[in-house]
Amino acid sequence: MVKTYTCHSCGKTYAKNLDPDVYLKGNCFDCSFWLLKTEYHEDLAERRVVVDGNHYMISEVKNTYPQGFGGRQFIIQFFDGRIIKTNNLWSQGTIPDRFREMLPDNAVFLDPDPKMRFDVETDEKEK
Repeated sequence: MVKTYTCHSCGKTYAKNLDPDVYLKGNCFDCSFWLLKTEYHEDLAERRVVVDGNHYMISEVKNTYPQGFGGRQFIIQFFDGRIIKTNNLWSQGTIPDRFREMLPDNAVFLDPDPKMRFDVETDEKEK
């Protein structure tokens, strides 16, 4: 018989059928996934982008694949004033309502001028 547990965050009944390390503090995998993001160290937290309740992570800018969103370029303005250009943004999903307060929006996407592309490494206009 499979042992079941009740998630402390959402109340869902679940079985621990994955690596035990993925279950944080008596929570199911889904809640553990989001709770982990609330505990990011500063270096990871600075790469976190939350726009309209959707969670993204900025990875190292590179000109090889794979790249998040197929290498599409994004301009992100953080509420703290930083503006970041990246071609390696990865979506991690829509934050469930119960975690929105812990993971509030911290940025907006700026629309790049469609006539202009930027080399994200040098920040120079491409012709």
